[in-house]
Amino acid sequence: MSLREEFVEWDEQKKSLVVTRQETIQIDGTNTEEAKQILEKKLRDIVRQIKTLKAEAQRTKTLLDTLNVSEGPIDPAPVPVPVEETQSPSVETPDSK
Repeated sequence: MSLREEFVEWDEQKKSLVVTRQETIQIDGTNTEEAKQILEKKLRDIVRQIKTLKAEAQRTKTLLDTLNVSEGPIDPAPVPVPVEETQSPSVETPDSK
């Protein structure tokens, strides 16, 4: 729908780059008034889409909050009981047979 052109030049006096951009928008209108109406409609459509996405995001956030509350706190992992030196675990090795 649009065509962008970009030109980059070196400005010797200012010792800097000058970037010039030009955008051409293809619209099916026959005059400026029609182009304005088409662009206003496009803007309304974009705003409507954003409002719809915002409402969907809010519903998703509410659902996530509900899921997080229903799960409750996470129980900590059990702490392993150290094996005392006097109690060595019985491990069979090929040599002990």
